[in-house]
Amino acid sequence: MQKHFHELSDADRHLARRVALTSFAVYGSILAGFVLFTAAGGHRDVNLASAEIVTSAPAKSAPH
Repeated sequence: MQKHFHELSDADRHLARRVALTSFAVYGSILAGFVLFTAAGGHRDVNLASAEIVTSAPAKSAPH
């Protein structure tokens, strides 16, 4: 059965705090990395579309 935080011994409270801090750090860093990755690559499809338009434009012939 689970105990409430205030019912734990001092050693168990210390361990519970460490586990909570560690899990917050791990999942927080994963979330921060995901947010940065999303922000950095957010408009990639727009850049690809503009590159396709530039490369597929017909070449103009030189006047005679």
